[in-house]
Amino acid sequence: MKLSSFWRLVRGEHAIMLAFAVLVGMLVAANASGAQLPAAEIVFLALLVPVFVEFGAFALNDWADVEADRKNKRADRPIVAGEVSKEFALIVGIIFLIAGVGAGYFIGGAAFWIAFAFAVLSVAYDLFLKDLPLLGNAFIGLSMAISFSFGSIVASGDIVAPVAYISIAALIVGVGREIAKSIQDMEGDKEARKSSTLPIAIGEANAAIVAALCYFAFVPFAIMPFFAGLKPNMLSLGLVVVSFLAFVVMGAEFLKKHDEKFLEGARKTSLYALALGIFAYLLAALI
Repeated sequence: MKLSSFWRLVRGEHAIMLAFAVLVGMLVAANASGAQLPAAEIVFLALLVPVFVEFGAFALNDWADVEADRKNKRADRPIVAGEVSKEFALIVGIIFLIAGVGAGYFIGGAAFWIAFAFAVLSVAYDLFLKDLPLLGNAFIGLSMAISFSFGSIVASGDIVAPVAYISIAALIVGVGREIAKSIQDMEGDKEARKSSTLPIAIGEANAAIVAALCYFAFVPFAIMPFFAGLKPNMLSLGLVVVSFLAFVVMGAEFLKKHDEKFLEGARKTSLYALALGIFAYLLAALI
């Protein structure tokens, strides 16, 4: 098996972003509360928690979704492409979910329970939550949001106000991105999983409108951390503006079209735009 196949199985780029989100949550919380960052080993374990849980969740997702992915002609999925077996994906999923919870255990306190809860919810999502309208989308959004809050809790023992707004912004964008993905996967989800995802329940066009509204709603929450204690500089403020303008443009496009090519491009662009916004918060906390 090639390393690239494993990377695509666990969606490594998402894991890196979630670890980065935890780091940003810790730094923003320390900046806003005046708390000292925890010891290096705690920071390291805190970064491993979302990486391991994400690895496990996505491997299990491909294991559970193999028939739907085949119907959707997802040749980018390593099981569908014949690069890894279903059994391998199942083993990888179980091992990394346990490892993620284990990393949380060594941090202790709320960090352990957050890791445990999201490992359990990840399994529930892969097995049945993703088949339900909006609930599956909400879980994915929450998994993005909790990374920032998790970092804040590890660093300061609480979710400080700037991190709370960043988490809400990530939640909203995560829901919008996942609705876009459910539009892409609608045919396979309906035939193979008998799903009732949002686009299946209300139609592609209406689901695209909901995704657009999520992208528009991101804007006020993206700027609120700077009114809640996170001090901006020209660079960080400029990057956040670029980030939310990208979401506004994508939201406007969602109202006009939702074909496969556009949806795939919009998902990638939204990931880059979100990463840009996260980097802006990091700069604000450091400079």
